[in-house]
Amino acid sequence: MNRKEAEMNVLWEGKPTQFKNINDPVVLPRLNATLDAHKLLWSIRLLVRRSLTPEQQQLAMDLCEIELLCHHKERAEKKKGIYTQVVERALAAENRSIPPSAKVFWNESARSYVISRLQVTTVKTSRSGCVKQSI
Repeated sequence: MNRKEAEMNVLWEGKPTQFKNINDPVVLPRLNATLDAHKLLWSIRLLVRRSLTPEQQQLAMDLCEIELLCHHKERAEKKKGIYTQVVERALAAENRSIPPSAKVFWNESARSYVISRLQVTTVKTSRSGCVKQSI
């Protein structure tokens, strides 16, 4: 029996009442035992690597709870909060921070890109004496 059936209206002792509200020494314990057994049938298990830190395990549990148990109207805001934590922790681990503005971000990104390209660029001289750049 599922929980919805326990909430159905029945006629008990001449009065309409919810099935779960029947206060009978035989019916109530059997109903509770059936509902408890039904709860044990259903579970959600999250399998993760053992190498995850407790903090990472909690983040995974939080995300599962958001995806599976939150109302869809709350989901986006809660996910944004979790992912903000993930990004901030990752940046902190690399001793980096989120730039204060988009302009600063793009300036830093462009500078990083140019530096990374310069690091892989080598200058070679061909037999003819011309300088070649290769990446």
